[in-house]
Amino acid sequence: MFEYSEGNKYFRSLIQQNIGPYLGSKTKAEKGEEIARLVELVQKASPSGGFVKKSPKGRWYRIKDSEARDKVGHAIRKAAQRLEQTKPKLAARLKLEHVQRSEERRVGKSVDLGGRRI
Repeated sequence: MFEYSEGNKYFRSLIQQNIGPYLGSKTKAEKGEEIARLVELVQKASPSGGFVKKSPKGRWYRIKDSEARDKVGHAIRKAAQRLEQTKPKLAARLKLEHVQRSEERRVGKSVDLGGRRI
C-alpha cells in the first residue's frame, strides 16, 4: 500500500539513478557522503521534510536523520548488490563512468588557472 505513494516512488527512482555514484565511491567516507546527499535530496523534495514512519497509534511522524541515513544506506546497498549480481557489466560501466567524472572534476578544479592548464 505505502510502496505506491508518490514519496516512495520518488525514493526508489532516486536510488536507481544514484547507483553509479555509490558504486564509484572508493571509501566508506565517500559512500557516506553519497548517502547524506540522497537524504538531503529527499528532505528537500518532501513537503513533510523527508522520511516518515507510522506510529502504532496510526499517526505519521518524521524519523531522525540517523534513521533516514540507515534507510537510504540499506536501500542503495541492496540496489547496488542486485545490479552487480544481475547486470555486472552495467554495474562496472556505471562505476567506471562515475570514477572518470569524479577524476575529471578533481583534476579540472586543481589545474585550471585562468583558462591555462598546468
